[in-house]
Amino acid sequence: MDNDVIKRIRKLNQQHSYTSIQMHEVISRKLCISGNGHKYLRFLIEKGPMTAGELANLTGLTTGAVRGLIDRLE
Repeated sequence: MDNDVIKRIRKLNQQHSYTSIQMHEVISRKLCISGNGHKYLRFLIEKGPMTAGELANLTGLTTGAVRGLIDRLE
C-alpha cells in the first residue's frame, strides 16, 4: 500500500473514533447515565440477561461496581 493510502486510512480511522465518542456521549446524556454505564448497558443488550456476578466476571468489574451500575441503570 502506498503512503498516501495509509495516511488516508489512519485519518478516517481517527475521525471514526472521534465520531463514536461523540455518539456515545450524546446517548449517555439522553439516558442520564455515564459513558461507562452506556457501554455496559450495550454489553447487556448484546449478551442478554445475566447475574451481577456473571457481568462482573465477564467485564473484570467487582461485584460491588456492578451492583452500583445496576442501581444507576434502574
